[in-house]
Amino acid sequence: MLPVKSLLAVLCLSTTCAAGAADCRSLESVEWILGEWTSAAGEVSIREYWHRVSDLTFEGESITRSLADDDIVNYETLRLASMSDGVFYIAKVAHNEFPVPFRLTHCSDGEAVFENPLHDSPQRLVYRLLEDADASALEVRVEGDGMDDFSLLFYRP
Repeated sequence: MLPVKSLLAVLCLSTTCAAGAADCRSLESVEWILGEWTSAAGEVSIREYWHRVSDLTFEGESITRSLADDDIVNYETLRLASMSDGVFYIAKVAHNEFPVPFRLTHCSDGEAVFENPLHDSPQRLVYRLLEDADASALEVRVEGDGMDDFSLLFYRP
């Protein structure tokens, strides 16, 4: 596996940004992700929390707990970082030795698409802010070759 800096360099050179991505070069385009989001899916609950560290960095965490006994079954540290050549979503999960970067390839009002075609799975994360009658909702779609794509629906507590 490549070190993170090498992987970022390869990803920067190999990824073509979608039209409109020039507007996605700062974290301002994804500020709507900040705050706490919760989801219940099957036998687990998931809490995702994002906070601003600086104008160039948002940090987050995702905690998945068993509804049966409240044990943590998955924990991820997350980071959104604005770099000279774009915005990256960087996930550190227990089963990967190194953090995995995903480049922000598309953003629009309330939607952000992060991609890493070199990662085994997933290769694409889509965050989409939804509006419903009661509160804001966030759909997170996880997609990739060799896996069953899935979506999670989060709400503000």
